[in-house]
Amino acid sequence: MAKADRKIILETGPNILMRCRYGYMVFNRLDEYIGRSLEHYGEYNGAEGNFLCAMLSPGQTVVEVGANIGTHTIALGQAVGATGQVIAFEPQAGAFQLLCANVALNNLSQVKTLAIAVGAKSGHIKMPRMDYTKPGNFGAVTATDLSTAPSAAPHRDGDIVPLGRLDDMLRLKNCRLLKVDAEGMELETLQGAETLIKQHQPILYVENDRKDKSPALISFILGLGYSLYWHTPLLFHADNFFENDAYIFARERIASINMVAAPPGTVVANMKGREITRPDDWWRDRLGK
Repeated sequence: MAKADRKIILETGPNILMRCRYGYMVFNRLDEYIGRSLEHYGEYNGAEGNFLCAMLSPGQTVVEVGANIGTHTIALGQAVGATGQVIAFEPQAGAFQLLCANVALNNLSQVKTLAIAVGAKSGHIKMPRMDYTKPGNFGAVTATDLSTAPSAAPHRDGDIVPLGRLDDMLRLKNCRLLKVDAEGMELETLQGAETLIKQHQPILYVENDRKDKSPALISFILGLGYSLYWHTPLLFHADNFFENDAYIFARERIASINMVAAPPGTVVANMKGREITRPDDWWRDRLGK
């Protein structure tokens, strides 16, 4: 494949439009991880995207909780094709606007976008307002549950967003993959999707980068009868779209910390040595072993 052109097609403030691996993407170049990756590599976490798409076929359904601006949503939508569907949830207002733009730019009518937070109950959360004109990690935004922190309700320092359960919001004919990147609300998301999981037995791909929350999350998934494995792809992917071998991140070998869970009878390739069998298993404890 010829080396891709890193040309900026359109620039408006911090937002730029470029041709990336899976199509056209508009993004904030001041985002320390997602935006910078797209600008310099033409993709974000390419190894993770490849791993997820390899498990999909045309006609299947994907539920993505925490889609952000759609770096994986676009790839997932292409993987399931026009006969499949991707249902993408993103509660952060700025990210949701870019998500919708990217879905439209790539003509993905099979992708449905929802500005709703997902959890174990219905209600509302407050999302902090971000200053998108200054550098930041815009993918790491933690919501406040208004049912447990009612004093946080005023709108002046955040946006009030609906909170719902997947079991209440979705009626699916099939579900191949449930991907959850919910900034600490991964367990609550799965608890609110227990009926969906039991009915459709999807593969689960769940972020687990908070050690204090990890044991309960692992226990819940193992309790479903799933096989569970660590999956920690590096953000730098040597075979990136722009063939850029420069490392742009502040820390060496930074990775996304996820788990992949397979229902009974489903085998996930290349998981030898990564299986999680105890709630106290932690990915860092395996380094050097």
